[in-house]
Amino acid sequence: MVNNKKIIAVKGSGMIACLCSLMLAKFGHDVIHVSKGVTKKNDMFFAITPTSIEWFRELGFPDIFFDQLHKISEIQLFDEIYGNEINFKADDFYIDSLAYMAKQKNFAEALKDLNTNINTIVDDASISYSFNDESVDIHINGDTIKASLLIICDDGDSLINEEKFHSTAIEYDQTALTFVFKSEDGIFNQASQYFYEDSILALLPLDSNEVGVVWSCNKTLKNYLLSLEEIDFVTILQERIKKIFNIEVPLKNRHAFDLRAKNLESIFNKRILLMGDAAHTIHPMAGQGFNLGLRDIQCFEKLIAEKSTMDFGARNFLRKYERMRARDVTQLSTLTTSISNILFENKSFIKKARNKFLLSSVSKLKSSKYFKNYLVKQAIL
Repeated sequence: MVNNKKIIAVKGSGMIACLCSLMLAKFGHDVIHVSKGVTKKNDMFFAITPTSIEWFRELGFPDIFFDQLHKISEIQLFDEIYGNEINFKADDFYIDSLAYMAKQKNFAEALKDLNTNINTIVDDASISYSFNDESVDIHINGDTIKASLLIICDDGDSLINEEKFHSTAIEYDQTALTFVFKSEDGIFNQASQYFYEDSILALLPLDSNEVGVVWSCNKTLKNYLLSLEEIDFVTILQERIKKIFNIEVPLKNRHAFDLRAKNLESIFNKRILLMGDAAHTIHPMAGQGFNLGLRDIQCFEKLIAEKSTMDFGARNFLRKYERMRARDVTQLSTLTTSISNILFENKSFIKKARNKFLLSSVSKLKSSKYFKNYLVKQAIL
């Protein structure tokens, strides 16, 4: 049996795939979401830029979701190599918040009642795909569904042919350690990021007594930290962050993953479009991977609102979307990769360049209101 009604299919199990499906359904499109399972209620956390908050309201997110968001009104950058400190305050830019912290479980609860008009299919071995100029054919249990477009959102998806998308990976030779700790004392409206010679350490308050940590380490520090008992690990962390928080044990939701970036020559091939981590993977220092994915969806939404009757799998439409996203993704990817390379490279001439870079950058950030405004506007912090 063949279903000839054109639909848009979204493939992925993460938040970006769920939100993309929801956006398309809001516009009245027939949506199939191919996912490995329901959205997980885990302890993952996201920093969300203020520009996306109203967008979540437009998608129909309930009031309780916004009540659970945690405002970040200050961001402190600590250059521990030279002892410099730079502060960003929301009040200085006449905005309510620099960022909002959200937990995965809060997203899962909000989405539970919003995806009722989306046809979800479990992604397993019973599904196969074939591709032609007119459609992406999804074969499942003897049925064939013809989709005008297939949007893939998860990095490493089996349908992403690296040769067709001309994918280039950048290995950072770093590992991110992520976890959450509780603290009864601390500055919970302030996010902090420390730049060391061996790591970049970000502290992201999630509420009034809980803090998320992303610690991007070189190989030597990573091996040392992972060899420690938890109490010794916490002692090292407490020394690094000084008195900002008093860390309680045990730590929650500890994970480690190697860091890499990915550049694509094109984010579409025939009627497959890549969004989110499938389209771009960047260093987590800026906390912007999730926000890049949100901006992917919002850009696509803007285009389909302008061209409501168009074939969204057509090459000219996908090419226009690709051009609209290129500058944002390229700027952020280049910035984070450059900073990472300068900070972590051990060659002597690179260290000299790093010293000049840090001194110059700190000087600009301290003296230039324009530069600060640019970083806040671009959501780089």
